[in-house]
Amino acid sequence: MKKWPKELGLDGVYIRIKVDDKWGSRCLTDCPWDIVEEWLQGKSKDYQLEVIKHLHEKMIELGSEIIAYEVSLNM
Repeated sequence: MKKWPKELGLDGVYIRIKVDDKWGSRCLTDCPWDIVEEWLQGKSKDYQLEVIKHLHEKMIELGSEIIAYEVSLNM
């Protein structure tokens, strides 16, 4: 049985996948890499670049939130 990461919903890119014989939607970062890789291989290069751009923006946003939280703890 495939080990699934905890569902955190961090990236906002939801894909339709089958988990434990049930269909559902999960964020890319809530899926094992092999599922993400298989999903990406079916997409055009331009689509892949849009996903990468979105993930890049989300990383910046999450990093900023972490920094703001750390600063608030030190006040």
